[in-house]
Amino acid sequence: MMQWLNWTVAKADAETDDEAAKTPSYYRYIPAVVNSILIIVFGLIYKRLSDFLVLNENHRYTADFENSTINKAYMFAFVNTYISNFVAIIYNQNFASLTINLAIVMVFKQLFINSIEFFYERYTVSKKLRKVDELFVDRIEMAKLAEDQVHLADLEMHKEIEKQLMMTPSAKSLTPFYNEAFMQIGFIAFFATAFPFAPLFSFFTNLLEIEIKLQHIGSFGRRN
Repeated sequence: MMQWLNWTVAKADAETDDEAAKTPSYYRYIPAVVNSILIIVFGLIYKRLSDFLVLNENHRYTADFENSTINKAYMFAFVNTYISNFVAIIYNQNFASLTINLAIVMVFKQLFINSIEFFYERYTVSKKLRKVDELFVDRIEMAKLAEDQVHLADLEMHKEIEKQLMMTPSAKSLTPFYNEAFMQIGFIAFFATAFPFAPLFSFFTNLLEIEIKLQHIGSFGRRN
């Protein structure tokens, strides 16, 4: 009887292995990609929720308002970003699944958000700035032909003011930027043993983040 049970179990395991071998290898990456998309979507939802909660708390001092904003933003981001990793390593106890999830989340999430931020601002603000140039180009050329330096200087100043109004205003709070940095530190501190390239990838994504911020400050950010 025991031999028959052992043979049945061995046969079931062999069939499971055969089914796993027939399954395409890219299937294992789909849950991590879906998880990355959900992290981005729920991150936007949690941001609106935390802003709503903070605004309705009626804080007496500015410091209390800022501290409440920081606490809620970090709490929501911590749960939203790390919960899948803790499930993979504690509940499923699958180290390979944790490694795949970490790699996909860090690469997909960071590159996707940074790419959207880079190209969206470059496209939308540049389009507005070109329209401002088109509005003033004829009048500036006429002032140059008339050699009216006073009117020319006035038009140039007016054009720069209009451009500033078309640019992206400065962020009201730096909490989202610091929060993103803390999330990257958490990836390294908690899960670097599962994904040793996390520090290196964070270094390169921070370089990209610096380039995006320099682009914003130098070309597309409003001078307040």
